[in-house]
Amino acid sequence: MSEEKTLIDDIYEMLMREYEYRQMQREEKLKNKKIISATEIANFCEEKAILRLRGVKPEIKKERIGARLHGVILHETFERLLNLYFRGKYDMEKEVVVKMKDWKIIGHPDIMLINRNMRDLYDFKFVNPTKFKIAQETKEPSLLYIWQTNLYMYMLRKNGIPIEKGHIVYVNKSSMTFRSKGEKKRIDEFSLLRLDAPYNEKAVAVLLKHAEDIITKFERGEDGFNVEKTVEKLKSYYEMMGLDPSVIDKENFPKWGCEYCDYIDICPVRKMEKKINNQKEMEL
Repeated sequence: MSEEKTLIDDIYEMLMREYEYRQMQREEKLKNKKIISATEIANFCEEKAILRLRGVKPEIKKERIGARLHGVILHETFERLLNLYFRGKYDMEKEVVVKMKDWKIIGHPDIMLINRNMRDLYDFKFVNPTKFKIAQETKEPSLLYIWQTNLYMYMLRKNGIPIEKGHIVYVNKSSMTFRSKGEKKRIDEFSLLRLDAPYNEKAVAVLLKHAEDIITKFERGEDGFNVEKTVEKLKSYYEMMGLDPSVIDKENFPKWGCEYCDYIDICPVRKMEKKINNQKEMEL
């Protein structure tokens, strides 16, 4: 029993060290620089991005470390093997940067298929069976993934790379058996699903305005909107651009956005909301 416990402890420590090392690399790259990532922009919470810009370190729970690293390691494995077996066919993890006033937006699209003068962009998303099943049935990628891919396409085009099409590749991380209309079905581990993410210039304009909001509040030393207020803001921007704001509601982000956030226990906006709610309860 003691050997098993030691092994388990060592595995947790190994994962924690590796995650902290990768976080340190990322922090050093962005530290004290006017840089915001495409991933941070394609998000439904202003405050989450502002906390990172302030240098606040997320608090990752031990049991979540493996899940955080899982997708990263799978990404690296896919890219290494594609480069090994199809050398020269794909351009992988190309860093792209575009300027926004005196700031920079930085992004790392996963894979580009090189085809003469035109290129297709592919972004991998390693998901659980439930998310995979939803995408499989709806044939629609998550809006967060569409936004991120659209930002990458915008950035690549600004850098003179003629991206024609964007795609999101869902990779199921584990197997699952479920019943649908009385029929037993199964999703096998490492099932793949490719869904298109067409370029939407108006949606990109919304995201760039969203980025400006985050940067402005950070520079003023202000807290950002919480999830609910950020969602409402983005919906108003969608309406201003003549887009359908109801697509944002499909994500139901306010329901789970905070729950799975690594800043949940140190978020000043969340703490203030709790304080206000407690005061209201006391008044009642």
